[in-house]
Amino acid sequence: MLNEVEKELAYLSASIASGCRPCTKYHLQKSRAIGISDDEIKIVIAAAISIRKNAASSIDSFAHAHSMAEKDEEINKEKPDRKQAIASIAAAYSVNCSSSFKNQLDRVRKSGITDQELSEIINLSKLIVDQARAHMDLIAGNTRRDKEAKYNVKNRCRSNCAC
Repeated sequence: MLNEVEKELAYLSASIASGCRPCTKYHLQKSRAIGISDDEIKIVIAAAISIRKNAASSIDSFAHAHSMAEKDEEINKEKPDRKQAIASIAAAYSVNCSSSFKNQLDRVRKSGITDQELSEIINLSKLIVDQARAHMDLIAGNTRRDKEAKYNVKNRCRSNCAC
């Protein structure tokens, strides 16, 4: 079993890697409160950031290798078109970054997307995030029947799926 310090290090790392600022702030404070040193915290931060960057780089390469899109295309920040706004808000929601999400909300409004359409985009993004979590649960061996029923993973996965 993990001790209190080890659990807090895992919480902190997961908070950073998932991009949750409120969670990161809370777990930084808690880490210090239970006596975790700044050097230990720096190690956790570096590991979490490294994993997050590697994941972003990996999916960047994968997505571009399987599409016709050029790498590093800039998005129109002045007046986004509808498709660009949909993609940006879905991505910002999915990476769990509240500041990016808030910034993208302004873009969504400028593009003419309605509140009802925004709600639909968020629900679609939630579906993907939940599906990704279900894949990770399966890969990690957390294959309880209730999780499979909740996510219906076996019915949606393709033969080349990572899980």
